[in-house]
Amino acid sequence: MKDKSGPAIICFIVLMISYLYLKTFEKQNLDLAVCILSSRQNFELRNAIRNSWFNDIVSIELGHTKTVQAKFVIGQDACLIHPENRIDSFGCERWNVSLPMSSELTTFFMKPDNCNQRFNFVLNFYVKVMHGIVLKRIGIADIFSQLVLKEHEKASMNVYFYDARTDEEISVTHFDGNNKGQERNGYSYRPVQEILLPKGYEFIIQLKLDLKLSDLEKLKTGINSVSEESHHGMIVIRATDQYGHLLNERTHVNYIPAVSFMFTVHSVESLKNHLELVLERDKEWLQKVDLESQQLKEEQKLYQDIILVDVLDVYRNLPQKVLAGHLWLVDNYVVKYVMKTDDDCYVNIDTVLKSLPNCSGTNMIWWGNFRTNWAVEQHGKWVELEYGAMVYPRFACGSGNIVSSEVHSWLVLNRQKLKHFQGEDVSMGIWLSGLNVQHIQDDRWQCKMSCDNDLLSLPELSPEEIHWHWNNSKHCATPCLPC
Repeated sequence: MKDKSGPAIICFIVLMISYLYLKTFEKQNLDLAVCILSSRQNFELRNAIRNSWFNDIVSIELGHTKTVQAKFVIGQDACLIHPENRIDSFGCERWNVSLPMSSELTTFFMKPDNCNQRFNFVLNFYVKVMHGIVLKRIGIADIFSQLVLKEHEKASMNVYFYDARTDEEISVTHFDGNNKGQERNGYSYRPVQEILLPKGYEFIIQLKLDLKLSDLEKLKTGINSVSEESHHGMIVIRATDQYGHLLNERTHVNYIPAVSFMFTVHSVESLKNHLELVLERDKEWLQKVDLESQQLKEEQKLYQDIILVDVLDVYRNLPQKVLAGHLWLVDNYVVKYVMKTDDDCYVNIDTVLKSLPNCSGTNMIWWGNFRTNWAVEQHGKWVELEYGAMVYPRFACGSGNIVSSEVHSWLVLNRQKLKHFQGEDVSMGIWLSGLNVQHIQDDRWQCKMSCDNDLLSLPELSPEEIHWHWNNSKHCATPCLPC
């Protein structure tokens, strides 16, 4: 009699191999995934974390049954422009600067343009100095002053100059029907006390009138257009509203500047020196980037704890890095909670795991230390170019915060629809503001360098400070004081 068990055994073996093959690629379940946002060049900070609280994640002494993994999230591409050749160090926009031929430069000029479209006026501007300048004259658009005086013959027009960081009034220039100033390219200029404005200085030019808002809204023109003069890269100038919020250039294209100013270039020799070294600086920077990329690949291979995401690794792209980190997690794990922190933070991971909130599996939870009614910044590192309100929706400060799997999944599902704002923390607040999210407020996620014994995280630390706080927590029962 022929043995029929052979085919059955073979079939069983094939099924088992298929099952084991599929199990090999099954996603691991995690109670907590920790995404540590890190910059490419921060090798020392990453090593400080690996040699401190990162160790606690794999330590059997924790006594946890919870599963946790931590990864550094890094943009795989570096900015190839030397920092001194950029508009600022937070992005990757080249500073296109040239040597001006004229000794005196203006910001705007008016030209006749008979058109049917009517234009509103912009009365306020934010200015950042890219190379030292000397402020010489302040001007008002002739067509604007004519319209104002036509409506109100005795109207007074004052142009204020403010320090953007301190709101200190630096100067005020007065215009009226009897005191117009020197005409040039559609603007009338009056001299001011010369002020040397150094590189990096930020200021506000604001035109104020003794008119009601309803009267201001009547001031429109359809007979002129305006062009921005070539500043040769000496300044960056942006229109703002009456509250100082930057106007979106895409939605405010039909506006005419009511004010202008004239300036000269300070220290032409230093500008020449800068221009002569542009190519040499970029060449040296490319060599540094190549070396950095090689070191990063070796680090990734050695530690297996780095996620290289398809993002240009600059500060302005942090919202993209956060979303890319969430996407990578979805492709590799099934997670219950996702934590975000930065590479300059100490995290008491043991306490975090013990404090994880219990949820039913259907709740959208955000656990952190939340900032509310936080004013939108108009200058500096945190300048906001996209969000139009005066304050942000509440958002968790960046040293550490945790979202549930439902929020995590929503972010991944909607990532291509989410607009990127100036930082990852405020972006998250804006993205989630329209959802029914349960906010769990917890002061133990420290927003500033203020150490409490029961803290969950601590920001803005050096590599030595990260290890110091961790060592204290392991041997002295508190991260804040040595034994």
